[in-house]
Amino acid sequence: MKKEVDKAEESSSILNKILISFFLFILFMGISINYYFQVFLTDVLIEYNIDENLASNIINSFIKTGTLATIVFSLVSLLVSYFVAKGLINPIKKLKEASLRVANGEFDRKIEIDSDDEIGSLANAFNKTLDFLFSYKQKLEIQSKEMENLVENKTLELKKLVDKMHIDKKELEKQRAAILNILEDVQDSQEELEASKIDLENRHFQLEILKSLGDKLTNVIDVREAVNFVYEHLKQASKSSVITLLVSNPFEEGDLYFKSYLNENVSENYIDSIKDEIIEYIKKNKKTFNNVNNKILEKICPSLGGEKLDNSIDAIPKKSLLIPLSTGENFFGIIHLSYCEHVEYSDIEDNLSRAIGATLSVTIAHLHALDKSQHSKTESLVKSLSDGVIMFTVEKNVVLTNSKATFYTGLLYSSANLYDFIRLFPGIELEKMIDGALERGVVSHINEVLFVNKFYEITISPVKDNDGGIVGGAIIIHDITYIKEIDRMKTEFVSVASHQLRTPLTAVKLFSEALIEEDIGKINEEQKEHLENIHKSTTRMIRLVNDLLNVTRIESGRLRVTPRETDINEYIKNLITEAKPSARISNVKIEYKEVKLPKVMIDQNLFRQVIQNLISNAIRYSKQKNGKVGVKVEKDNVYYIISVSDNGIGIPKGMQERIFEKFYRADNAIQAVTEGTGLGLYASKMIVDSSGGKIWFDSNEGKGTVFYVKMPLTGMLKREGERGLAIS
Repeated sequence: MKKEVDKAEESSSILNKILISFFLFILFMGISINYYFQVFLTDVLIEYNIDENLASNIINSFIKTGTLATIVFSLVSLLVSYFVAKGLINPIKKLKEASLRVANGEFDRKIEIDSDDEIGSLANAFNKTLDFLFSYKQKLEIQSKEMENLVENKTLELKKLVDKMHIDKKELEKQRAAILNILEDVQDSQEELEASKIDLENRHFQLEILKSLGDKLTNVIDVREAVNFVYEHLKQASKSSVITLLVSNPFEEGDLYFKSYLNENVSENYIDSIKDEIIEYIKKNKKTFNNVNNKILEKICPSLGGEKLDNSIDAIPKKSLLIPLSTGENFFGIIHLSYCEHVEYSDIEDNLSRAIGATLSVTIAHLHALDKSQHSKTESLVKSLSDGVIMFTVEKNVVLTNSKATFYTGLLYSSANLYDFIRLFPGIELEKMIDGALERGVVSHINEVLFVNKFYEITISPVKDNDGGIVGGAIIIHDITYIKEIDRMKTEFVSVASHQLRTPLTAVKLFSEALIEEDIGKINEEQKEHLENIHKSTTRMIRLVNDLLNVTRIESGRLRVTPRETDINEYIKNLITEAKPSARISNVKIEYKEVKLPKVMIDQNLFRQVIQNLISNAIRYSKQKNGKVGVKVEKDNVYYIISVSDNGIGIPKGMQERIFEKFYRADNAIQAVTEGTGLGLYASKMIVDSSGGKIWFDSNEGKGTVFYVKMPLTGMLKREGERGLAIS
């Protein structure tokens, strides 16, 4: 009720505020009009010079009349405003009252406002809303009654259900007890199944590891490789901190493979403790390695793999597992598993680690058997060789000789000593060659050595293991006496045959020259042409015979070398002058830049053979048109370097390595010039090499070749021989 009074007072206050505001507005307007009209009247009176008293009376009269008119007009306006405002306020009051009724839940009363303005429209909308709310309220009341009935029905049903549940409670308790019993049985079965599953998984894991290890060890022929495989599988099978393996190498007498794999950081003291445990176990159980002195164990330390040493960790093995590697009476080594903490390793870990150890033992036993078999086969093979063989260790102890070595040297295997063999050849530095084989892996070769009227070829080479490490050496002695005898007979035959051919060929050459020069009588052109062909062929045959004789003398060492002081510059110029007629016929230009050079000691005939052969070849194989041959002589502090270049056919790359072989000519050379023996470059190389020099070339097929001859500034050494060079 208080709220309604407040609302009514609020409506009255609104009306009062409107009336007061309107009254004040009318009063202000009246005073303003009165004031401005008074001012206007004063101005008019002044303008028309009306008497001041009269003007004052007129103005005062106007003021009284205007003031009264203003008051009357204001009161009338106020009265009119009241009725107008009241007509506006009444509909609003009705809306307010209707809103209060709606707030109290009264939806069945409407607002009665008959007007066509906005307030009338608002009243109509309000009435429609009231109709909707009234109908919705009725629906809610109906639904509420229905819901109450439904709840009542459901409550009755639940009551019946609860009553029934109380009746079946005892039966359910019985069923629950039975189910619990079944669940206990199932739980027990599940635990048994889980245990069986874990056991099967463990067995499967063990079998997988053993199968994998077995597969990898099947083809192993190196103990180090076998140990690495075992470590990888032990790492899976064991949770140990450090895995250590000490194994004897079946392929090297006295060799032990000792390695610790760190699965976590440990100190040096930890590793020393492992070594002490292994040595103590070997001593306590009186174990001995094959071909290994147990005292060696105290001097060696294991190599390390895996994690790094950390001496800041102060710990020793808290628990260890030692697994001996043996088959029967044969002891091959130990597997040592150590743990930084006190741990209870399972039977599975213990059994699997021991099974891995047994697998490694069988593998090492197999490698020992393989070593014995291979050693026996190797020894049989060496002893059956037709060459003499002496095999020795890195300590230079002889371990094997065959019957041929004994036959060649007179040294018996039972008392063989490497230094006895070295003393048999005092003029050869065999000890340096043996050291080179053992220390650097160098293979040394002696082409020819004379011993007790026989010639031998000796080869000294290192013997390496599977890892490429040098474990010893071998001396192979090959009897070449028979080959030397065949070579001597061949040389003698060539020499005799050449001499026998040379005499008649020289006579044919001289007679053909006399006939061509018409010293004996006149000849016609056809006869002259045939005689010139005879002369050319004879000259070519004499050159071939001389080449064969020279090669034979060079190879046999019977060639005499007679050095003379020679102006190398003039010497080269003379050789070029001799070659120019041949160059003109072939349209080849020879270029030579003269330089000042000191004199040198050379055998002019021998050196002529080299340089003349190079210039002749350059002319023969240059281009047929615009051929060019260049000759150049240079020197450094040690050597003269003579080069002969051409722009000819070049040497095919695939044939370059054979170009200095005896009787060899490249295919393109044979096609370009059919004549040739293949002895010129062979003889040139023999002469240069025996003089302490070197000959080589650079060539591009189709572009040309440059031959280089390097001779010492000291010149050629004098050498006695049966004969000098045969000159064509």
